[in-house]
Amino acid sequence: MLGHNAGEKAPEELAHQISSAHWVGYPVDPWLIATREGLRVHHSRALPVKVLGVLVRESPDAPIMLVLDGWESWDRQRFTLAHMLGHYVRLRENGGLGQRFGFVEETLDLSLRTSNPAEDDANRFAHELLMPEEAIRIWCRGGTSIEVIRAVLDVPKHVLRERLRALNLPLTNNEKQ
Repeated sequence: MLGHNAGEKAPEELAHQISSAHWVGYPVDPWLIATREGLRVHHSRALPVKVLGVLVRESPDAPIMLVLDGWESWDRQRFTLAHMLGHYVRLRENGGLGQRFGFVEETLDLSLRTSNPAEDDANRFAHELLMPEEAIRIWCRGGTSIEVIRAVLDVPKHVLRERLRALNLPLTNNEKQ
């Protein structure tokens, strides 16, 4: 099982590396990153219930495929793709891309309450990729409103609020709603 182990780069560091390698500005575009990394991204409305996405390589010489649930909202697909990029980057970091592999992302895997280290690693990667801590801290220090930050990062307001809480950044009374 993959995850962030002692001696490995933290998922946040991996998110910075891939974002820097494919930087075009905010909001971060995980579809562009996946495409530039040579991954094939598809949408399907035939995935089983509660499956948000699949990351798979059928053989060492086959392309790496990412399949997203076409029924899900754009926001959900974007986070799922960023999460699956976290698994991909961790595999690459650990030298695991040259083999057959597969991840099936279910609704609970993308939850902040997951107890699975590999899923927590991918969640941390996705949060940092889409909502970089350093940028958020700079904007908050400068007094930028949550609504402006949300618009720049193109994330749902409730997701940004959770990120701010996780970073122990204050919210005004209006922003807590």
